[in-house]
Amino acid sequence: YLRDTVTDPRELALDLAASQRYLDADALRERNNYRLLALSTEAELIFDIAAGAIARFAHEFADEELAILAAAPLLPRAVEEVATGARWQTRWVAARTLVAAATTPPLAAAIATPPQLEALFATARQRDDHPWVQATALEAVLALGCAEAPALCEQRVREPSSDPLDFYVRKLALGHAARYLPSERVAELVSARIAE
Repeated sequence: YLRDTVTDPRELALDLAASQRYLDADALRERNNYRLLALSTEAELIFDIAAGAIARFAHEFADEELAILAAAPLLPRAVEEVATGARWQTRWVAARTLVAAATTPPLAAAIATPPQLEALFATARQRDDHPWVQATALEAVLALGCAEAPALCEQRVREPSSDPLDFYVRKLALGHAARYLPSERVAELVSARIAE
């Protein structure tokens, strides 16, 4: 395993020496954890670049270029990362990519399949998840124009949970409501928050 996965000769020598000192499982676990973190960081960087590029340049892309991007595995992979990723940082950046894509119709159509929407809604509803991941998944479904998204947004603002970090989700959800919901509904939410 080490010879197949370790590319640096010096690191390979150190790992092999460690495995000869009866540290087999520990050396393999450490190497595997290091590789998983490196891959997750690479994915985070890719999603971050994609989110920025889509947000900044999508309106300048030709229809053919948007069709190529919509058919690429980037957006389904972003949904998968948001729903099942191990690191909140990567999941959050992947969700930001989906928010950027949701404002461009060909890209939004690539995300708006029932299984992908179900995964995004599940993440937005998961109250013990990281606050930024929850809130950005909520923003993604709002930006996609899903019929159930405004009610979920209002619910997240109106109904606090016992999680001490829920305040952050509610604050971000209120900001999303201001961007995506009609002004009279936002006024009702703000009035309810002031009354608390």
